[in-house]
Amino acid sequence: CRSEARGRAAQKDIESADPGAWVRFQKLDLASLASVRAFANTVRAMDDGSVRTSGLSLLVANAGVGFGIQKERRETEDGFEMRFG
Repeated sequence: CRSEARGRAAQKDIESADPGAWVRFQKLDLASLASVRAFANTVRAMDDGSVRTSGLSLLVANAGVGFGIQKERRETEDGFEMRFG
C-alpha cells in the first residue's frame, strides 16, 4: 500500500480472514536506501529463531512504471532516476 493507513487496513483484513496469521505492517520506501536498510534491520530484529518469526515470508512491493503527465526527470534521495530507484 502506498499509505500507512491503507497498509494497516490490509493488515486488519488479513487478520480478520485468518485470526491465526502472524501479520506485521512495516513501512518501506523502495526509493530510499535508508528506508530499505531500516526495513531490513526491523525484519532481522523480529527474528527470534522460531519458525513463525524466522525471516521474511512475503513482501508485496506493488508499483507501476508509467510516464503520465510528469515530463521532468525526478530522482530518489539517493540520486537514482525515480522510476528505477
